[in-house]
Amino acid sequence: MSSTGWYVTNEEIIRVGRFQNAKHVTDGLRLEAEHQGVICTATINHLEMAEDSLILLRHILLQYYREEMQIVANLDIELPKA
Repeated sequence: MSSTGWYVTNEEIIRVGRFQNAKHVTDGLRLEAEHQGVICTATINHLEMAEDSLILLRHILLQYYREEMQIVANLDIELPKA
């Protein structure tokens, strides 16, 4: 729960959120979704996936900019692990 008392579940973000961005950051790939005007983030770290796969995944996901998160969450993408 945030300091404002607002709490949202992963399921709700997937159900009504919109995909905003996939940013390559120091610790991995940061996914951003917009939910009721608020940007929610999650990070896939380098330990879970090889660097090249993170870059490829970012390029794939950016094709879904502003799409419903439910579409993004249901993608079936198979990439090599670290």
